[in-house]
Amino acid sequence: MTFRNFIMRGILPLIGIALLLYVGKRIYMVDGVIDWFRLCLVVGIPVGLPHMFIVFPIHGETSSTVGMIVMCVIVGAVFGSVIAGYIVIRAAVYIIAYPLTTLIRALSKRKHTVYTSV
Repeated sequence: MTFRNFIMRGILPLIGIALLLYVGKRIYMVDGVIDWFRLCLVVGIPVGLPHMFIVFPIHGETSSTVGMIVMCVIVGAVFGSVIAGYIVIRAAVYIIAYPLTTLIRALSKRKHTVYTSV
């Protein structure tokens, strides 16, 4: 594991999701209590946006088209919130694993060096 991986896959995703949660706090907090559906939308839509599938009915009316768009946004938000949870778990693994691998690498180098006295 490199320092670049530590930053790109460990630190930056956590900062991004924390910033997303901070900015969306006024949306998902209702009377001082977390509304889980809104939290799912706030976190899921930006993360799940590339994974959303939007199907427009060709011969449908306006209401069916709007209904399909809303359903696809909600389904994309649910998928996005699951993906965001995976991203947070993966980032935590990187943050925990990087110092351990660095320590193991340093200890193995130290064990293999031979000290000679002059």
